[in-house]
Amino acid sequence: MNALAWNAGLTDLYRLHYAAVLSHAKRWVDSSLAEDVAQDVFFRVMKYKGHELEKVSRAYLLCITRNTALTARVSASRRAKVDRTKGEAIAERELSPAARAPEARAVWPAWLEAAIATLPPRQREILALTELRGLSEHQAGRSLDISRSAVSARKLSALSQIRIQALSARRAA
Repeated sequence: MNALAWNAGLTDLYRLHYAAVLSHAKRWVDSSLAEDVAQDVFFRVMKYKGHELEKVSRAYLLCITRNTALTARVSASRRAKVDRTKGEAIAERELSPAARAPEARAVWPAWLEAAIATLPPRQREILALTELRGLSEHQAGRSLDISRSAVSARKLSALSQIRIQALSARRAA
């Protein structure tokens, strides 16, 4: 197959199946990522099946679309986890005693410092966003790429652990 015929074959394949591929990609990923997935599908076809364009079917393209979209979704999830670790660093910075203003340091008793230090990083992060930065649970969830109910559950768990430590600190005093 000469280059001109191959280019025409790829253009025809693109014209015939692009809308279906894009629609199928939108089922698996959000619209902003679906366009990239659809283009990547045709790039893969060109790279691996370029010499057999006449044998490429719509079913084959949709299968590649699903696999590419799932890979893109996993990559986006990994990027979100990296962003979450940045959020954990913010929580550490904001909840550490040295980072707060001197008047705030004087208000927090030692048992509270100890209670916050024993919380898991995700719970400290939620407390930093909702209590110190004043974000709503919905806003905190969007910034961490988790649901509002997950934020609420982690915050509730953190506050109950702090309450338990407060009771034990009172009993000890």
